[in-house]
Amino acid sequence: KGRFAATANVSKDGKVFSVKAFDKANSEGAEAAQREFKNLKTLRHEKIVSLVDAFDTDKMTLLQFCPLPSTDVLSYIAERASYSEQMVAEIAGQVLDALEYIQWRGKVYLNLEPANILVTSGRSLGRTVQVKLANFETTQTVATNGTQIKGTYNFDYAAPEIIEEAKAYPQSDVWSLGVLMYVLMSGQLPFKGETPEETKDNILQVQFKFEWLYKECTMEGTRLLMWIFKRMPYRRPSLEEVGAHRWLSSADYMLKKRIRAKFPTNRIQNFAREYHRSRPRMDVDSQSFLARLTQ
Repeated sequence: KGRFAATANVSKDGKVFSVKAFDKANSEGAEAAQREFKNLKTLRHEKIVSLVDAFDTDKMTLLQFCPLPSTDVLSYIAERASYSEQMVAEIAGQVLDALEYIQWRGKVYLNLEPANILVTSGRSLGRTVQVKLANFETTQTVATNGTQIKGTYNFDYAAPEIIEEAKAYPQSDVWSLGVLMYVLMSGQLPFKGETPEETKDNILQVQFKFEWLYKECTMEGTRLLMWIFKRMPYRRPSLEEVGAHRWLSSADYMLKKRIRAKFPTNRIQNFAREYHRSRPRMDVDSQSFLARLTQ
């Protein structure tokens, strides 16, 4: 369940689907439902959740998906005894594939945070984890020279230009990818302050600490974060440049370095608990809201 919608698995004609129900009584929720529908109607990619159908009633908008997993990247990693930087790179690489496709379609995702990266399976095709992007309520068309945007964003993962000017650029998603990488390589948010005001100042001034990263982190990963965390969007790498960076190289020497960089999960476990506890929830009880589907 999120701020405007609740998702449940529904059986239809012997098949199971996931249905995301938006409360139309909330005007923001109604707008979010329309944005997500319009986005997913035109986006088709193996690293993006697949929209099957959509329905409108007097009280709600329903989006029907192929079955969606209930586990996000944080929960998946938190259940393990340890994980490697190779797993972080695999997650980042798959997210990057989806973001590049979204940008190729002239849009910017603007919703990159752990809860929106769903783990679809474990080890397969030579990877330790398979993921897909979900929740396209805030995805919008953005010009290369910036576009004023509207919507609700996770403050901790938003780029400085979004927080300060409500303006987004293609490189705004690159910043959020950097925050995700930092979280997975430290178990902490890079810009977290004692208060929301301090956090905002840290983001706008790009103040973060490398010593919070696990000491096992590779130098290549650290250097990529240094390149990503730039105040001005045009100084950050493009998605293509991130993909071509040495840290994501498939070369044997780099693969071995990432595999050797092992991280404990105690910090991620604590971070995951706090993250899921603090996420916005629907104002109405989700169980009673979903019960309307059967009425």
